[in-house]
Amino acid sequence: MKNVQINIQKVIAILRRDLITKKDDPIEMNMYEMLRDQIIKKKGEVLLKTGAKLFWDTYYKKYFIGGYHYAGEDVDYYFKKKEVKKE
Repeated sequence: MKNVQINIQKVIAILRRDLITKKDDPIEMNMYEMLRDQIIKKKGEVLLKTGAKLFWDTYYKKYFIGGYHYAGEDVDYYFKKKEVKKE
């Protein structure tokens, strides 16, 4: 199991990356707002597309992203750097 501590800005970025594919779609925006409220205001947890879980730890009072994949690939997916193409 791999757990990584993250800040609130990264929480929002992960939710946006996971949920919003079209910026004009009202259903996706509504789902994003609902899950954002679930994780931030209610201190809950959200299961992401890769199988990783975004959650608030009540003991440490911090946000974490955790996963059960043996190599940690489900968590590492959200921390990959974008490659810049050089011509």
